[in-house]
Amino acid sequence: MNWLEQALQSEYETVAVLAQNKVRLPHRDLGQDLLKIELAADKAIYQRLMPMHHPNLAQIFDIFEQDGKLIVLEEFIDGTSVADLLTAGLFNEEGAKKSCAALCDGLYALHLSGIIHRDIKPENVMIENGGRVVLIDYEAARIFKCGRSKDTCILGTAGHAAPEQFGITQTDERSDVYSLGILL
Repeated sequence: MNWLEQALQSEYETVAVLAQNKVRLPHRDLGQDLLKIELAADKAIYQRLMPMHHPNLAQIFDIFEQDGKLIVLEEFIDGTSVADLLTAGLFNEEGAKKSCAALCDGLYALHLSGIIHRDIKPENVMIENGGRVVLIDYEAARIFKCGRSKDTCILGTAGHAAPEQFGITQTDERSDVYSLGILL
């Protein structure tokens, strides 16, 4: 067992494995639930996200590198995804307006930091029981780079992603606005 695993075990206890790369970890001392996410992603994105504290963005608490993978400790959002609300027929026009406004606020903060989310879809928007709307899942995110003609990696969910995400040009803030329009 390495130092990271020992540190995580001393402060956290695993409650649930949510996906192959995501584990829910309540912090014993803080009473805060976090997600431990293992991924092969750009560390620079998560370094930009860590100091950001925005009510409509999942908070990144810490990042580590282990065995060639990035380990991210992210805020666990206890709520329901917009996808589940849509499936259950529980999402109305007023809820859509409030959610869209909240997402615009969160995206504005991301875009000011040069981050393009690139995966805005119903599964990545959570609504907590108290009504807070939170954008989650930064795995497809990238940092905008002036002067580039295309993204280096083609990512996005078909039906939600802007056309440029499939290799036409570089994604920018407009790509997220396009996906938000599809979501709305």
